[in-house]
Amino acid sequence: MTISTDDLRARDGLAFEQVEEELLILDERNQKIHQLNPTARAVWRGIENGSAIDNIVSEIVKTFDVTQEVASQDVKRILNEFNSLNLVEKKT
Repeated sequence: MTISTDDLRARDGLAFEQVEEELLILDERNQKIHQLNPTARAVWRGIENGSAIDNIVSEIVKTFDVTQEVASQDVKRILNEFNSLNLVEKKT
């Protein structure tokens, strides 16, 4: 499934904690803690800010010195993972 950030938001019932360079997402509903690495954190911040995927990809290219292709694949993979973990939902 391919998704975009345009219609996504963080699901209700999540809490967040920044620990050094990682972001922890506390999923109260499922009683799980998800630890995001810096790349996944950048994607999550993009979702929070309503950024377009292209803007998130560009930010990752600049920040992590990777190619556009690698960044694009990473962003798509991370968005799909957030979706499969039910961390995001469609905006209403």
